[in-house]
Amino acid sequence: KAGLVGDGSEALNMLSKEIKKYDDQIKSMMERLEKKENSYYKKFTLLEKYINQMNAQSMYLTSMLTPYR
Repeated sequence: KAGLVGDGSEALNMLSKEIKKYDDQIKSMMERLEKKENSYYKKFTLLEKYINQMNAQSMYLTSMLTPYR
């Protein structure tokens, strides 16, 4: 039974409990997703930093190994 609107049975029925359970699960999953997304952004930012450092080293070494004309 879904209960009657405005009646005490409305909040205490099985359907309301199921909906609340699913709402809680969705909230929990969204929080986990946000944490995972932030983790990937941090990793990507660090990777970009290291790639830029490697490119700078590569350009430096290339300039050192290129003979002057």
